[in-house]
Amino acid sequence: MHAAEFDEFLDKVERQAFDYFMNETFANTGLTLNTTEECAPATNAASGFMLSALVIGSERGWITREEAYSLALKTLRTFRELEETEGFTYHYINVRNCSRMWSSEVSCIDTAIFLAGAITAGEYFKGTEVESIADELYRQTNWQWFLDGEKTLQMSWKPEKGFSGRIDSFSEGILCYILAMGSPAYAIPPDCWDSFVRPVSAYGGSRMIYVADGSLFQYLFPLAWLDLRGKHDKYADYWQNAVKAVRANKRFCRDKAGSNMSYQEGYWGLSASFFQGGYRNFGAKPGRNFHDGTIAPYAVAGSIPLAPDFAIADYKYMYDKVPNALGKYGLTDAFNIGQRWASPHYISIDQGLTLLMIENYRSGLIWQYFMRNKHVEKGIALAGFKPGWQGEPSGLCTTSGNPGDKVVVKKIALPKKIDGDIAEWETDPAAARIVLTTKDNRNVEMTVGYVRDDNELSGAFYLGHDGRNLYIAGRVKDDNIVVSHTGGNIYKDSCVELYFDTNKDGFYFDRNPGDYQFGFTPPASGNAPQAWAWGNIQKAPDNITYALKPADGGYTIEARIPFEAVKGFGPGKNREIAFSVSIHGKNKNNKSRKLNWSIDAFSEPEKIRFGTLELSNE
Repeated sequence: MHAAEFDEFLDKVERQAFDYFMNETFANTGLTLNTTEECAPATNAASGFMLSALVIGSERGWITREEAYSLALKTLRTFRELEETEGFTYHYINVRNCSRMWSSEVSCIDTAIFLAGAITAGEYFKGTEVESIADELYRQTNWQWFLDGEKTLQMSWKPEKGFSGRIDSFSEGILCYILAMGSPAYAIPPDCWDSFVRPVSAYGGSRMIYVADGSLFQYLFPLAWLDLRGKHDKYADYWQNAVKAVRANKRFCRDKAGSNMSYQEGYWGLSASFFQGGYRNFGAKPGRNFHDGTIAPYAVAGSIPLAPDFAIADYKYMYDKVPNALGKYGLTDAFNIGQRWASPHYISIDQGLTLLMIENYRSGLIWQYFMRNKHVEKGIALAGFKPGWQGEPSGLCTTSGNPGDKVVVKKIALPKKIDGDIAEWETDPAAARIVLTTKDNRNVEMTVGYVRDDNELSGAFYLGHDGRNLYIAGRVKDDNIVVSHTGGNIYKDSCVELYFDTNKDGFYFDRNPGDYQFGFTPPASGNAPQAWAWGNIQKAPDNITYALKPADGGYTIEARIPFEAVKGFGPGKNREIAFSVSIHGKNKNNKSRKLNWSIDAFSEPEKIRFGTLELSNE
């Protein structure tokens, strides 16, 4: 069938998704239920999709323009009165009294989705109270506060515990950054667009920026509003990147067809969804690829603008062939053929993605209104987007962490005394030297914090060997030394960590017999220094000598590690291994930060590549 022959089918699917927002929205408040589960709360994100749905319903003639306007105005007036913090509304909302539900968080991405819907409705009803309230709600959203003094936006905030998490890796959070940079009142600096990592890997012959868990929705959600076709920034063409992710998702399911009935039937669409045991982020390569045969139809519907050559037909095939997953709003949230299970419920944002992306494919309606907002235009411009297609992510995506570095460790004339006094190392021209700094975007490990300057966290390390032992000494700058854990949890505090991957096959933490990790904490609060070993050992090391001492603005470390403590490494054995040294700390707000020498945590998900340490006889 040609695409035009699917019009009747797409009409039906769109209308069913639209009906969710009409039937699951309270007319007196405009609040939309999160799911069709019993006693479900409303969410701000659901209302964002509902506001966009009203534009579609009005244009399609499913409701009158007056009806759409009235409900949009009711919704925005309700949100103007909701409990909020710095303009951010709580994720879950009690539909009975419009109060914060449970102990839910103020969520950056869910607020952004609400605002995207409000902006779309405001542009559609331009010159009305809907536009003025939408602009008011956007203006009062304090994105600068949500940076919490860092360069990356935070994930969420609760009055009980403050901020938690960061949007510091590529995800649906790019929508937050565009809105935050374009903010008419609380715009964040444009260089925040450069602050989140864009990990690159390949699957099926295509290199792409990937999301950590491989869930397809993270590529699709921002594109429900952001029309990024035919434009790119200095990093990537995010439209083409999403096209690759869609094709990779389908290919991954095809490649796994031998192990699961769902894939054998040709179904694909691995994304966050209900499953037989609850709710889970399923995903495909590249990225972590947890999957059990649970298919999320909305992910296929949301892919239609990106891959109409197969996504429409594949979605119709599911619609026709899985009757137990059909209900009054079309296909439910998920099904699993192998488990003979289908979800009885719908999720608002998944219905919203289905509706918006199909409409965008057919008419570009939501893109048209959202993208003409002057503040959105400003955010797009500040992100550095320019016209043109770009096939491959640029090399800028993987510059942090200085992967591929090498340190040559020479033989020292005399063994060093392990006492924490490192002046002899700092003046020894034979000692190999590693510097950890944030300058030039180097030494920053993926998703582990923000370091303002070298006084907050930095270090210089020196290495040598005597034929039997590896020596390492260092001076660490850390303006907030915190040590509150013991044993295997000391990595959560201020510490120095050493990593050894003796067979150079990638570091897997506790899963690979060739991997060793040693951690050392400085003295703090009257407690003596501590050490712990992970990997093959999983205990306090008994054959390593170490000393750590307080120093101006931080501490020093000195350690002697016998080659026998790292099996397979040393003179006469493997003289070249993968190696790294890192500094872990916490800032004044108790948030983790970390500097790591020569790391590639991007190219192969769940596998870390370190730099090279070579022993020299000189």
